[in-house]
Amino acid sequence: MQDRPLRRLVAYVVEPVAQLALLVREGLSLRTLLLNRFTVVVLVILAASAGATAYMAENDGNRLTGTVVTADGTPVANATVLVNVVGIENVINRNETVTDGDGQFGIEEYSGSGSAAGMELRIRVTTEDGTQSPTYFRHAYFPDQTMHVRLVLDR
Repeated sequence: MQDRPLRRLVAYVVEPVAQLALLVREGLSLRTLLLNRFTVVVLVILAASAGATAYMAENDGNRLTGTVVTADGTPVANATVLVNVVGIENVINRNETVTDGDGQFGIEEYSGSGSAAGMELRIRVTTEDGTQSPTYFRHAYFPDQTMHVRLVLDR
């Protein structure tokens, strides 16, 4: 008979200890899971930051290049390309150039400079016969970004 009280005592002690061990084990696995998610998020943020930095370093030249073509892909030569670079309130920089025989153009330092650089480009093309295109809108991701645009005229 003494065996029964001992079994009850062991059951009363072992059961809570087993439950506590289960909670600790679940708590640790949850903690580990959260730690792993945190680690993954930090690694993703670091990778995105490194990618953005590399992209900016590669495209930081403040040069706008482009090609003007018709809807069928024919280059438009001797077209005047007007580029207004717009900041928060007004036009920061105004550039004008003419396309070459292949319909290509280039503008150095198109965006202004540094923190005063504009981020929105409003581009209008006027062909030799005086036909004007609608305004094309392009957005820079960061100041002084090197950009290449392809402008397709409907004519």
